[in-house]
Amino acid sequence: MSFSRSTPTKLRGDALYEAMRGIGLRLGAPSARLPADLELTLVSAVAEALPRDYRVLGVVVAWLEVHGARVNVPRLVRFAQELCATPLEHAWWSAVGAWLGREDARWRSLTRLHEGEPLDLDDAAITTLQIQRGGEDPRFTGTSLRVYAKLLRSRVEDVDPPALLARRHPLYLRRVQLGANYRADVWAALDETPDATPAEIARRVGCAYATALAVVHDWRLAHEAEGPRAA
Repeated sequence: MSFSRSTPTKLRGDALYEAMRGIGLRLGAPSARLPADLELTLVSAVAEALPRDYRVLGVVVAWLEVHGARVNVPRLVRFAQELCATPLEHAWWSAVGAWLGREDARWRSLTRLHEGEPLDLDDAAITTLQIQRGGEDPRFTGTSLRVYAKLLRSRVEDVDPPALLARRHPLYLRRVQLGANYRADVWAALDETPDATPAEIARRVGCAYATALAVVHDWRLAHEAEGPRAA
């Protein structure tokens, strides 16, 4: 049986900003349209914000600081490979991978997205001057991106805390429970559509068919075991 994953489409405009609020970026009133796709929203938000929307980029950085452990990194890598259209986008995600990879090895796979000399997030001359005056942003020092200190404002108050997001976002909650992996993603998709086939779930989630098939079996077994019990 042949099988192919669905091709993601980058979010834009109002749909993007609704999704950004939907994953807990506080850029306006909380979204009522939940859940939003975590990895697709992050990649789309960065693509929209580059090269000069430092407010949005700062909020994305704050979100990654708070919620990075809940990101399905292989899924993010796939979206970045398929949807990032500019060298600066590749350099951004490569730099994020180097930064977060210092503490979490999963993120290091992103560093392969950019080869060559580091790129400047702001104008090259301004970046050089500001680094001389105030130094670099320590999160991005030694990465594929040169960012001077205080360019990106990132405060934890700019994003929903983990417990709140877990209450509002079923997939995020499953990743807290099962880990930031495709098993959690398939489980959450089955919670939403219990009668979906493994192929349908695999296409929706973007995982291998064999992964979806195994989790579907476990999900149904778990629900059978949790069924009505004799008094």
